Amino acid sequence: MFVHFFNKEFDALPKRGDVKESWKIIKAMMTNGEEPPSEKYLAVQRLAYIAIAVTVLSLVITGLIKVVKNVSDLSIPNSIVSISTAIHNIATVALVVLLVAHLAAFIIKANRKLLPGMFTGYVDEEYVKHRHILWYKKIKDKQK
Repeated sequence: MFVHFFNKEFDALPKRGDVKESWKIIKAMMTNGEEPPSEKYLAVQRLAYIAIAVTVLSLVITGLIKVVKNVSDLSIPNSIVSISTAIHNIATVALVVLLVAHLAAFIIKANRKLLPGMFTGYVDEEYVKHRHILWYKKIKDKQK
C-alpha cells in the first residue's frame, strides 16, 4: 500500500461503478459471456484490494493497541481493549477468508494466466490484450 502511495500509483483503488462492473465480470465468467473492457485492474480486483487493505490496516491498529496495553505503563480503558480485541479477531477471520478467496480465484480458468505473475511480476501479453484491453491500449499509445 505504501509503495503504491509513494509512487503515486492509484490504479488499484476502487472507482465509481466497480460493484456493478464486478457483477458483470462474475456473471460473464460464470456464463462464458463477454466481460466488459477492463483497465490494469479488474473492478473485482480493485474491490478485493481495498478489502484486504482495510483488513490489514485494522489488524495493525488494533494490534498496536493490544501491544501498548501489554508493554507500556499507559492505562487503556478496558472497553477500548475489548472493542479492539473484537475488531482484531474479526479482522483476522476476514483476512483468512479474503486470502482463501484470492487463491480460490485461480480455480476460474480466466484467472489462471495470472498465477505466474504472482511470482515473476509479469503477465502474458496475450492475456492483457484479451482481459485488460483498456490498459493494453494505454500502454501501446504511450509507446507510440
